[in-house]
Amino acid sequence: QGDDILLTVIGRHGSCVTMAADGATFCWGQQTGNRERPSSPTPVAVEGIVGATSVVLGHHHRCVLTPEDGAVYCWGDNDHGQLGNGSLVSSLVPVQVPDLPPAERISASGNHTCITTPEEPARAFCWGDNSVGQLGMGDTIDRPSPIPRESPLVLNPTLVRWPAAKRIVPAAKHTCGRTQGDRRLVCWGDNSWGQLGDGTTTSRHTPAIVDAVDETPVGYPG
Repeated sequence: QGDDILLTVIGRHGSCVTMAADGATFCWGQQTGNRERPSSPTPVAVEGIVGATSVVLGHHHRCVLTPEDGAVYCWGDNDHGQLGNGSLVSSLVPVQVPDLPPAERISASGNHTCITTPEEPARAFCWGDNSVGQLGMGDTIDRPSPIPRESPLVLNPTLVRWPAAKRIVPAAKHTCGRTQGDRRLVCWGDNSWGQLGDGTTTSRHTPAIVDAVDETPVGYPG
């Protein structure tokens, strides 16, 4: 029944729902999280996941955020380290992202994933594909383990007054975030089509301020 569905997400090669009654998560398409039916034209239960508060879908990987401890579990392809477990070994079923503080929000796209933490000031962690600097670490090295984007998100040392990133939303090859205090919008990664919004088509390995944007929701309200 539709009324029993708590959460629905769709992605490039699959979809998932979380049920309100028992918190079970079901996926279909590619990367279902089920060892017996890793691809399925009908919904199958994700193994070992109950009560997910968020489910996010990358191109060929999936991740969930669990409510009690803010833990993150991922499954699927791991050729860029997008599962965040320190390896490049893919997994048909969810594996926990280790050494990660409790997460408040999670987002994924392409082959990378990011979370933000609930404390003040908040911190953001990203992992996976970094081929065009979309993790915002100042380089193009893939990260198979979560790397903190510490407070603040900065372009250079002159902007250390900025508060932490409170929202992080990745796309396939670039990422955007909103800062916590002055609510600046910044983006980094591939900029071939001007998708960073900084008035150029120069790709950035660290966050760049989006021109003429003030207090803009990033991906979701709040």
